[in-house]
Amino acid sequence: MKGLQKAFGTGLVLLTLASCGFKNKEYVTGIVTQEAGTLMQVLESEDSTKFYNPSYSLQIQTPKGLYKVLMAEKLDSKSFDSLKELAQTTKQGSVVRIEKKYFDKCFNEGTVGYLSPKKVLVDKE
Repeated sequence: MKGLQKAFGTGLVLLTLASCGFKNKEYVTGIVTQEAGTLMQVLESEDSTKFYNPSYSLQIQTPKGLYKVLMAEKLDSKSFDSLKELAQTTKQGSVVRIEKKYFDKCFNEGTVGYLSPKKVLVDKE
């Protein structure tokens, strides 16, 4: 009986620990209403050397309102690739998700904020 109690207790502890580690992430979902920035011109020309510091932003309509996300990233080659990938996969009407904790931090003082392009997830159509 003690062995059964010990096994049950161990299982309960493991189940509790496992459930703490796998919390569901909350997201804010929105629809892209506008894209802007010099990165759009870079993509059209296929020559990324024309711009020293390309910019890219999204205007997103969410249930909480209209927000403008300015992409903030150090533009080394890896960062430029993530920015370029976001710009190539996003268009007006795309559904995007931002983890709530990043959204709240980005927009804690208004409707315009800076965010890494890696934090914006584009839903596949």
